[in-house]
Amino acid sequence: MTQETKREKVHQQIFFFSILGFIVSLPFSMLFNNISIILMILNWLIEGKWQYKFQQIKKSPLVFLFTGIYALYVLSSFYSDNQAEAGFTLEQHLSLFIFPLILSSSAPLVQSRLKVVYITFIGTITAAMVITGILGVLNYYEHNQNTQYLFYQTLSKTINLHAVYFSFYVALSVFFILYFLSQKISLVLKIFLAFLILLHIFFIILLSSKTIIFALLLTLFFTFIFAGDFIVKSRLVRITLATVACIGLVVLVASIPKVKKRFTEAINSQFAFIDKKEYGELTRWTGPQIRYVKWKFITEILNEHNAWPFGVGIGDGYDLLRKKSAKNGLFEGNKARGWHDYAGYNAHNQFFQYLLYIGIIGVSLFVITLFFCFRKAIHHKSYIYLSFLVIFLLFCMTESVLSSQKGIVFFAFFNAFFAFHPPPQDK
Repeated sequence: MTQETKREKVHQQIFFFSILGFIVSLPFSMLFNNISIILMILNWLIEGKWQYKFQQIKKSPLVFLFTGIYALYVLSSFYSDNQAEAGFTLEQHLSLFIFPLILSSSAPLVQSRLKVVYITFIGTITAAMVITGILGVLNYYEHNQNTQYLFYQTLSKTINLHAVYFSFYVALSVFFILYFLSQKISLVLKIFLAFLILLHIFFIILLSSKTIIFALLLTLFFTFIFAGDFIVKSRLVRITLATVACIGLVVLVASIPKVKKRFTEAINSQFAFIDKKEYGELTRWTGPQIRYVKWKFITEILNEHNAWPFGVGIGDGYDLLRKKSAKNGLFEGNKARGWHDYAGYNAHNQFFQYLLYIGIIGVSLFVITLFFCFRKAIHHKSYIYLSFLVIFLLFCMTESVLSSQKGIVFFAFFNAFFAFHPPPQDK
């Protein structure tokens, strides 16, 4: 083995272990997560091989598209008054630029290492679920058997992770488990993995994210029908079983009062009072109501600032939305009484968030980028990547996914990982 070959092997090892470090730290520690990212960047820079990397990047439209989105962020910082917020947002979104760049130009991981990545993610998420579950039960008994500690944010905050992002992580883990179920493994291991999937689904229900529950139900249904021949050969039988399973899941959701309440509140939302110009501070908002009002405010802000093409800037978008909300009477919160800061809510929709920050041009570029991601997933014939994108797209309808560090790094990494290091059978 030559010195050059040894050097390449060392860099590949560091790249691989930095990925594992990123995954293991993802639900638990942003500090160690950032350290893993920094290690990956330094390794990529020191490795060299610039001619090879340039050739790989040149062949990857996704790299240029995500670079374009980040470039719009940089541009918008120049017409933002709040430079501190603009700088923070640029730093926060750097992953959208870095991960496609590094993962597209790094040597593809071999099959055995891809499987280790999948297993590490499954193990990490399962450990996070177990830890959260144990702490939730302990809190339940410590607080006079108060069931709120077993659901939604009160459950997930035990590891300082928002319930909706935790749900997204768990949903991806389900599809990694499905990948191993599709392989030639022992019956005992298949039974164990099937149990693990059921555990994951039950935990997602406890986390009570309506969008993720619906998205997972939808993606599992179609995955089972079109890619479930490793379980049942007959498509008709698969359709029947998938339908029965979906009905069973709906019944399970409806049988848990706290989860059912979140769905019924959203379904029964009334919109008649929303066209008022002012709202009382004690108004009880449902998810769809607060989203509709925020989206309405965003269109008004864009009209007032003539900012439809390029947005109001990444530094000023949040400030303007908060001021607009407060001016129209949305309550600014009371921590002592546990009241929500409705005025401080963001758009709760990634497309409206981009519209506010970087305008129609930014939203259009984001939509084009997602189109290329879907095209890549279809080209790879990867149900894991495709399911990931469908869940992300639906998630973007109800959350500003790329406005939180936990959402940005998760999407930026795994989207680039699936695009440039597809599952073994897809190569």
